[in-house]
Formats: sequence, structure tokens, C-alpha cells
Amino acid sequence: MLNFSDIIIIGDTMETLKQYFSYNKDCDLSGIFYLLSRKMKVIHQNAMYVPVVDANHIVFDNDFSFDNMALSSDFINDRKNNIENLAKIFIGAFLSLGTEFYDLSQVDNNWLINNLDEISSSITADSYPKDYFESVLLDGEDIYYCDYMEKIKNNGGLSNGLVYKKVLSNAGSKYYQDQSEIPTSSIENKSAFINYLFYPVLVLSIVIVCFVVYICFGF
Repeated sequence: MLNFSDIIIIGDTMETLKQYFSYNKDCDLSGIFYLLSRKMKVIHQNAMYVPVVDANHIVFDNDFSFDNMALSSDFINDRKNNIENLAKIFIGAFLSLGTEFYDLSQVDNNWLINNLDEISSSITADSYPKDYFESVLLDGEDIYYCDYMEKIKNNGGLSNGLVYKKVLSNAGSKYYQDQSEIPTSSIENKSAFINYLFYPVLVLSIVIVCFVVYICFGF
């Protein structure tokens, strides 16, 4: 069931995404995009869509969300358009880093597709998801950014191989959280320590055996 409190936020400090970007020149664009795409996914899962997806209809009040939604009569197209428009907003946000914010949600898709390579080459932000924008705008894939990021994470693209998840097949699994794997350097140090002790222990063992043999058979 759709929880409207997760999507529509009302408060005295509400402002639009355009206003937010006007004074926040250094913010986590990838995090904002992830949150909005996840909320858009919830809306779509309830057979609804966002009629207007632009920087004036995304609001911020200690959280980011959409200020409008409606039942869809053409869900497939509405869903696709929602995903595309949200992607275009954030291409504009990446292009506007350090400068005035430009909302590209209403820009023609063909123009954006024809200029996507040039746009991508001009963006130096490490978090710029070039592959995602190409998937949505060039390949026409209806994929949410939150799902895209989870897929990369599950494939190991966002980790350094130092994290694993303990999974149990019973109810107790919910009590286990992600745990840090022992770093390779620690394993190597332990291995070296064991090797270091091996020969002294071996010599001591031989001495003890010889002493026992001498006691038993020396007299």
C-alpha cells in the first residue's frame, strides 16, 4: 500500500529542487538521484505516475520528493517518461556543478541523445553515471537509478572486495548485518607469524622426543 507520507512532504521549510540547487553547489547528486528514483519506483508500483517531473515540482523539506502524482491511464508510457525526465534533470544538475542550475527535463530527447557524448565528456564528477544515462536515453531501457546502483553494488562494482553478507536460511538471519571481511594484509601477517613459529616449535618438539627416548631407554 502506498504511504503518501513517504512521497509528499509538507512543511514550513519546503523549497523546490531548483531553489535547493541555487545555493547548494556542492551536494551529493548521486544520493539525491538515488532517493528520488526509489520514491518514483514506489509510485509506479502503485499504478500511479508523476504528471510533472521537473525541478519546480520536486520539493525538499529535510528530504527530497515529488509534489504531484496521479493514477495513470497509459502506465507504460508514463513510467518511461517519468524515468527519462528524472534522468534529464540530473544530467542538467551534473552539467551545472559550480554554476547556475539548468533544468533539462523539457529538453527534446533527440537533442540530448545527439549531444550526450559531448555532454558526458565535459563532466568530470566521479559520481556521474554515464552508463546509466546511456541505458535510459540511448538504449531506451526503463531502469530506475536505484536499481542500477544496487545491481552494480551486487556485482562488486561499488566495493573493494572487503565486505560480505552473512546469509542464513532461517529467521535468525535478520539479526546479522553486513560485516567487514578481514583485510588481506591481516591474513598475510597471520600467515607469516605462523611460519615464523613453525621451525622453533619443530626443534623444541624434536628435543622433547629425544629427551623422552633418553629417559626411557638410556639407563
